[in-house]
Amino acid sequence: MGASGGQLGVPADAPALRDEEFFEDIDRILLMAKEEGATLRLLGAAAVRLRSPTARSMAKSRPLSDLDFVAYKGEAKKLDALFARLGYRPSQTFNMLHGSERLLYFGHDGQLRIDIWLERFSMAHTFDFKDRLELDSPTLPLSDLLMTKLQIVQLNEKDIRDMISLLADHDLSDSDSDRERINVTRLANQCARDWGTHKTFTVNLSKIKELVPNYISDRDLAHRTGEKVDKILDSIESAPKTFGWKMRAKIGERKPWYETPEFR
Repeated sequence: MGASGGQLGVPADAPALRDEEFFEDIDRILLMAKEEGATLRLLGAAAVRLRSPTARSMAKSRPLSDLDFVAYKGEAKKLDALFARLGYRPSQTFNMLHGSERLLYFGHDGQLRIDIWLERFSMAHTFDFKDRLELDSPTLPLSDLLMTKLQIVQLNEKDIRDMISLLADHDLSDSDSDRERINVTRLANQCARDWGTHKTFTVNLSKIKELVPNYISDRDLAHRTGEKVDKILDSIESAPKTFGWKMRAKIGERKPWYETPEFR
């Protein structure tokens, strides 16, 4: 989710950090945040690897370059002080311009980029995670992790791998009661409120269904993963849609249904 180059990204010539170094940083950040009474929840590729053995096995040749967190907006000043004590360098200009929504830090001499979303995750689609941070730890709930991947309009291979891995390793549920299951109701309700999210999610889920056999060699596991995708799609389609959804559906693709964020 972080930028891959340029002014706000990790330098293109920076040597890749090992996964062990990333997870050492994650442990250090989360421990300090807990001691300081700050709430941080991990998302992005690192969170998927933390929750999914399949993602870890698929990603051996894919180095990480950034960490993404969600935090409470009211704890921004506390987080700024915390990251300073940990030795991470803030992006002064970015944080001054966008600090009410998002904070950006760098570590390891620019090799590591850290994005902190303040309650609202806003990329191609926007999700409010304010009421979701207490449901799981140290990552966002599995359904929310999947949402942050499903909202990507132009999928690349790493996003496809992450989504397939989450679906392969976790069963489905209709609630948040089991942290090791993906809450399908959460996904369906999000799509029922917003036609644009519905459009992007369903297109991506259909793509994933076709691609599962390319990434999972075990035929039984691939079949079960595909069935999960079908169940999610069925749940999304059967959920009652809001009036706003129905009105936006009449416009359809004649108007863009997603945003193109300035900063990634």
